[in-house]
Amino acid sequence: MARLRGPIAWWLWGIVHIFFLIDFRNRMSVTLNWLCSFLTYKRGARLITGSAAGHRDPD
Repeated sequence: MARLRGPIAWWLWGIVHIFFLIDFRNRMSVTLNWLCSFLTYKRGARLITGSAAGHRDPD
C-alpha cells in the first residue's frame, strides 16, 4: 500500500476536508480563510484564559 507524504498529502487532506463540509458557504469561508492565512503567514491565536475552577454550571 502506497503512503502519501509531503505537500501532495497536505493538499489532498485539505481538499477532502473542504469537500466534506456541509454547505457551500462553509466551504468558501474555510477556503478563503486558509488561503489568506497561507498567503500572509498568519496563524490564528487560540487562547484559553481564565480559571475553570471559578466556573459553575447553572442548575
